Amino acid sequence: MFRQPKKDRQKHEFQPRSHAFIYLLAIVYLGWLLVQLLQSAFQGGADAPTTLELAGGIVVLGGGIVLLAVLAWKMSHLPPNSSDEGQEEAEGSQPAEDSGTAPEEGDSPTPSNGDDADS
Repeated sequence: MFRQPKKDRQKHEFQPRSHAFIYLLAIVYLGWLLVQLLQSAFQGGADAPTTLELAGGIVVLGGGIVLLAVLAWKMSHLPPNSSDEGQEEAEGSQPAEDSGTAPEEGDSPTPSNGDDADS
């Protein structure tokens, strides 16, 4: 009900390995659903899926497994704490002279007293 101001809230860092673990759990679940679908198709009976249902289930569940496997593999190879916010904060802490980038429009240098005396 009462929310803290944004600046007081603690920022959570991005942990790619925890995301990869969640993807792996989803892969296991989709694999279990695919095995259950194939078992019911091979056993036959009144509850057996039709050929179209079996093909659709294999495509959807198998495609989900492949997609999540690729995402989990990419996440597991990312370095920890690699978020865009962390990189922006690191760049923002460096002075403009050290970063090698041109200053923005609002960052124009202020003239010193010595410059005013020449004019």
